[in-house]
Amino acid sequence: MDTTQDASYFGNWVNPLTFQLMSYCEGDTTLTECENEADFIATLRECVEWHTSRDYFLGIDGMCNPAIIEAFTRLQLSQFLH
Repeated sequence: MDTTQDASYFGNWVNPLTFQLMSYCEGDTTLTECENEADFIATLRECVEWHTSRDYFLGIDGMCNPAIIEAFTRLQLSQFLH
């Protein structure tokens, strides 16, 4: 997940295949493992909303990976891809 805050010491990653979100900040990592699709969708939407409300959110890179892009589309989250 790309934000205006990304740096060598800060970043966020999301995986629609494993329903995981990973945050890295100054050497600390936080892994959020969602229980199911609905939990992942709600968690990701909350994360995107938080970053959007602060003008940080840029989009999510599908990494030109058809499986990842299809998963975001199936979960009705493709509007966040860039």
